[in-house]
Amino acid sequence: MAAVGSIEELLLSAGRAFPLVTIHRERIDPEVCFIGRVQGIDRGRLSLLEIGPDAKWEDSPEEYRVGEITRVNFGGDYENALHLVGGDPLVESSGR
Repeated sequence: MAAVGSIEELLLSAGRAFPLVTIHRERIDPEVCFIGRVQGIDRGRLSLLEIGPDAKWEDSPEEYRVGEITRVNFGGDYENALHLVGGDPLVESSGR
């Protein structure tokens, strides 16, 4: 088992190992999560190319402040099912 020193390290490692990650910002809205492919992290902001519950990819990534992320999930049944149906995005956006 590898140690993770920061949330940035966790996000980047999970993004390399899994096609989709889920982020939660529970202090902002405990009822909402965002699922997608990690594009990169720059200046404390995560760039996430999101996939919707309909397994359709967004056209461009959204950015989230890393300091607002309270939980990260990956490798779960829901993420795996979304990726199975939605596949990989047609065009990868440039990472940061």
